[in-house]
Amino acid sequence: MHNLSPQIWISQLGLEDLVGTRDLIVRGDAIPESPHAGAIESCFSRLDLSGVSMIGSVPTIGFVRAQYAKSFPVGAMIGYVMDGDTNSATSAILRQIRKYNRRLHCRNRDIKSDAAPVALTTMHRRGCGNIRLTHLLVPV
Repeated sequence: MHNLSPQIWISQLGLEDLVGTRDLIVRGDAIPESPHAGAIESCFSRLDLSGVSMIGSVPTIGFVRAQYAKSFPVGAMIGYVMDGDTNSATSAILRQIRKYNRRLHCRNRDIKSDAAPVALTTMHRRGCGNIRLTHLLVPV
């Protein structure tokens, strides 16, 4: 989702019925009074989120406006490995990281598990600080 407007991702995720309710707050909406109102405001101003999904009065899921919000220190991706060969998938990802290491500003990489699911963590340098990405590879 590269810089999608809220209307697009709301539609793509089937969240239209939550618009205008306390369960989905979109950037620009009035933030309802709650113990977490300051945290929600911070999500929009500091983390550059496009929307926040709520469970009760607790902000639970943040929707970023681009592939990675500019201030997020962490990110994650899930890769479904259709043939179940997570070792080959991990090797392929590591080859791409090595190939594009300079462009990715990758500082280090760490494979957390050799058993399914595999969690490959990489740390990347960027203008506003580092971002740690976790790539979870799930065999199907």
